[in-house]
Amino acid sequence: MGMTRHDALAALAGQLNCRIAEFGEAEFRWRGRNCYSFNRIFLVTAGTGELVNHTGNQRFTLEAGYWYFMPTGLDLEFDFGPELAFYSLHFQLELLAGCDVFGESRRCSRHRLDEELRRRCREAAAPAGSWRELFRLKALIFELAGELTEHLPEELERHLAVRRRYGVLLDYMARTLSARTRLDELAGVACRSRDRLSREFSRDFGVPLKEFIGRELGRRAEFELLSGSRSIKEIADRLGFANEFYFSRFFRRRTGYSPREFRRLRPGGRSEI
Repeated sequence: MGMTRHDALAALAGQLNCRIAEFGEAEFRWRGRNCYSFNRIFLVTAGTGELVNHTGNQRFTLEAGYWYFMPTGLDLEFDFGPELAFYSLHFQLELLAGCDVFGESRRCSRHRLDEELRRRCREAAAPAGSWRELFRLKALIFELAGELTEHLPEELERHLAVRRRYGVLLDYMARTLSARTRLDELAGVACRSRDRLSREFSRDFGVPLKEFIGRELGRRAEFELLSGSRSIKEIADRLGFANEFYFSRFFRRRTGYSPREFRRLRPGGRSEI
């Protein structure tokens, strides 16, 4: 019978990149408001709470037996009740470097958490002692993302066209982007003049290239602040800022918070009530 190859599908799947900023089991009293550059999923196993999506004008009761999806970039407000317990996932999912696949969605959603999915969460949360736990966590994210196709742009072909046009440039930025990156450098990689690249990039992405760079640096800063234990100075150095002061000024301009304030305001931080 031979073999039927699905090379295009395999190539696309190989380009789909998942970065996990947080996976944990939460059980604490907290009330606050934040906006992260990550997708979030809460899988609630006990208790109740409240979720308000100010961007999409939605309100949800967080309750056991359901899981909740919150796309990247939303202005969200939470009230975690005293008995609320849930698995928390923060992640980015990209087909194009720097462009989250859920980045156009402004709506949260609620889904049934069945016993099989609970079991998968418990297995993924086991202490990482083998390859199996790593694979289980990645599989869990992809399985949940597969249930969220209503949040995705309708036309995959549009993203593939952008990939063909800007893939080399986006991959280069994924590897090398820092606060020292200059537009002339990126124009050389893209084999375009600076003016042409800026004009075409704004047309195809809906934001100027300079803003895209700032947004991506901000996302990387959030990732470092939320998922690691590096000092503010170490993060500033990793992202290519001249010093901690310039990094803090950049971060406050983009988020409204200093890096230290942002780190304190995360759920489970010193702002617990």
